[in-house]
This record gives sequence, structure tokens and C-alpha cells, in this order.
Amino acid sequence: MLAKEAFHAQVISLLKGKVVKKSPELTVIETAGVGYGVVVSARTLGDLPSGGNGEATLIIHTHLSVNSREGALELFGFSEPYEAEMFKKLLGISGIGPRAALKILASISAEEIAEAVVKGNLDKKKIPGLGTKRAATIMNELKDKVSSPATSPTASADREAVENIVSALKNYGFRSSEIDAAMKEIEKIAKSTERIEDAVKLALGVMKK
Repeated sequence: MLAKEAFHAQVISLLKGKVVKKSPELTVIETAGVGYGVVVSARTLGDLPSGGNGEATLIIHTHLSVNSREGALELFGFSEPYEAEMFKKLLGISGIGPRAALKILASISAEEIAEAVVKGNLDKKKIPGLGTKRAATIMNELKDKVSSPATSPTASADREAVENIVSALKNYGFRSSEIDAAMKEIEKIAKSTERIEDAVKLALGVMKK
């Protein structure tokens, strides 16, 4: 009982701090004087600033490895909520561990997985290490748990305008996690502003608040 309580006490859901080290093997985030080693997705790694040159906010999945004699506790981090949720859904499928899930997400985005599951063609995608049988299992397990990204709130706005604004914001140096936090305002701007130049200016004003 004590071991179980100790584990729950250590669960981390979010990390915000300085990026001390950035690498595919292990990224280190320092917060309150403590450095946390986090294994991040390929997509997240691309969003992070170089080690020592900026801060980041990561959505964390805390995983207890049952294969380790001592029960190793690992942190897996994501800059985007949708990818973090897809990672958790993949872990719920028998035979898929955290690193296998990351490998899948490195080859195909979370949005593309959802779209393929809805359309029933994930087995047609060429994903390294994912055979037809495993792809069929993923589709069967997730068919009632995901919906097409085309039906998401973002897509209900002018999707092309939203994507153009997001692209411009990234060119200005904003990270995906920062943009996601302001997505509702960006959607409103996309709906109410005709010229993309004006929309980007308004979005920049939101991001700098």
C-alpha cells in the first residue's frame, strides 16, 4: 500500500521550466532547481528551443515500467495536447509500450492516425515497425475512441485561415504549445478577419499579452 501511495505522489502531469538539455534520448527540464529527465516525441523535440536557450511547457505522461525489477519511473513529454492524448490511447492497446508508441508517432502524426482509423485505412500506411496485423488491431481498439480531426472545433472555423495564422506565428518564433494555448482566440480571429495580414497582426497581439 505504501509503495502504491508513493508512486501516486510522484505522478507529474505538467512541467514548465528551462530546457537544459535537448536530445532524442533524453531532454532535461529544470524547474525550481530540479532537473527532470523527459523522453519527448519527435514532434515535441522539434518544437523545443536549444538546450539552455529557452523555456518550455510539456504535458507529461508518467509511466511505471513493470519490466524493471525496481519499477523504473519514466517521464514522457509532449508539447501538443492532441499528441499526448493519442500517446495514451496507443498505450492502452495490448503489446504497445511507450517507446513503440513514440516510434509510431514519429512516422505519422496523431491527427493522421485518427483520420486513418476513422477511414479504416491505417493498414495501408507505410509505418516502420507497424505491420498489417498490428495496424488492424489499432484500428479496432481506437475506432470508438477517436474522431476525424476534420470534425474538431478548429476545423469548424476557416481551417485554411487558421493554418495560415499558425504557420505565420511559428515563423515569428512561437512554439506549438504557446499557439495551442491561444487557439480559441486564433479561431475567432480566423472567422472574423478577411485579410490574412490583418489576422496575423491580431494574432500577434494575442500572443504577446
